[in-house]
Amino acid sequence: MIVMEKIMARDGKNICTCSRCVDAVAALALNLLPPHYYAEPHEESETGSPWLMVETAVVEAVDRIAQKPGHAIPGAPSDGPVSSARNIP
Repeated sequence: MIVMEKIMARDGKNICTCSRCVDAVAALALNLLPPHYYAEPHEESETGSPWLMVETAVVEAVDRIAQKPGHAIPGAPSDGPVSSARNIP
C-alpha cells in the first residue's frame, strides 16, 4: 500500500481515495503483474527490478481507475454510466 499511496499522492491525479477506489487500484495493479514464484533465491537480473514492475503496474492502475472509477464522483461532470473495475480495458 505504501507504493500505491506515494504514487497516488505524487502524480496529482484527480483520483478518488475512497476504500472502493483504493481497493480497485490495488486489485488492478496485482492483475497487471506477472506471477513470480520461487522456491529458491534468485538473481535480480533474471526478472528485472521487481519494484520497477510494481511501480509501473500501480501507475497504470491509478490512470485507469482515475479515468473510469467504479462510482460517480460528486461534483464531477457525468459522461454516462460509470463502469466497474471489471470492465476496465
